[in-house]
Amino acid sequence: MVSTHTYINPIVTVFAGWVVEGQTINGNQLYGLSVILIGVLLTNVTKYFRLTKRSKVKLRRLRRFFGRTIKPYQPI
Repeated sequence: MVSTHTYINPIVTVFAGWVVEGQTINGNQLYGLSVILIGVLLTNVTKYFRLTKRSKVKLRRLRRFFGRTIKPYQPI
């Protein structure tokens, strides 16, 4: 939540330059903007996939549920 400003600031800056100053937006600027956003995403990627104890329990319950529904009949 705290790092969302790093995603929004480049987009707002390009948009404000276009609206306020009348600057043109070309392909190089969009390419640079995408490089910045991908770099920020890669920097924070470990935070997005960190599993808490609660999410691990939820995943375990889902696996049990789908394990039962996929194989409803077990041979005796």
